[in-house]
Amino acid sequence: MPPKKKKGCASKTGKKLPLTTPGPLLDSSNAKRLILIRHGESEGQAAKMQGLDRQRDSSLIDCGLTRRGAGQASKIPTMLRSIVDSIDIVFTSPLLRALETTLRGFQQLAAPVIVHYGIREIGSRIPENRVRSVEAVYRDLATLNLAKLEDVDFETLKPEVWPDSGGESLDRASRNTNISNFLKYISDVRDERTIVVVCHYNVIRAVVGDVVRPENAMPIGCWLGEGGAVNLATDQREFFTPQSASAGARTSKGET
Repeated sequence: MPPKKKKGCASKTGKKLPLTTPGPLLDSSNAKRLILIRHGESEGQAAKMQGLDRQRDSSLIDCGLTRRGAGQASKIPTMLRSIVDSIDIVFTSPLLRALETTLRGFQQLAAPVIVHYGIREIGSRIPENRVRSVEAVYRDLATLNLAKLEDVDFETLKPEVWPDSGGESLDRASRNTNISNFLKYISDVRDERTIVVVCHYNVIRAVVGDVVRPENAMPIGCWLGEGGAVNLATDQREFFTPQSASAGARTSKGET
């Protein structure tokens, strides 16, 4: 029997393994619905085309979306139209590009939106990943005149010290712990059954491994089990059908 691979590390083939290794196969009968969405195209992603140094240019600190990225975000309701009425809650990264994607993508959604500070981007200290104060982020978002901004909950899950100074919070072990704790929180503490998480490329890969290369503003369907276990939905098309959503809702009513 080959040796077990450590969670959240690279395999011998070079592939990154997910942080959680689910036990039984998860589906609508025994799990919550988890929809992961990478933010729309950011100004950082387009930096080279604008003649900017993505690694150093201070104008990219916690940057927002490009015009293309804003358009991508606005199409999220269309991609989720078959299940949008079943969405119970949206969690978003505190970085501007994720928050802007959330506000553009869920302007008409009645469900609450909560900022979770443990799902900001990981893996690099480039300017776009530098966190800022809630006040600074809010001011930038206010200039966009997007609905629901006043309804976004920045405070409930806000750390005692924010923005933090980096340091240990940026080392890989701490970042992985943050994401694992987030998954356990939404699986074991929250009651919502259909959860959207708007975050980042490396965060999503930390959750599901490198079997997926997250595209901008493209929903990824997963099943979320106890203890934060995650299964990528085998059939993405089926996951986003009204029949699948209805089955999950019927199942949840009989659970405690």
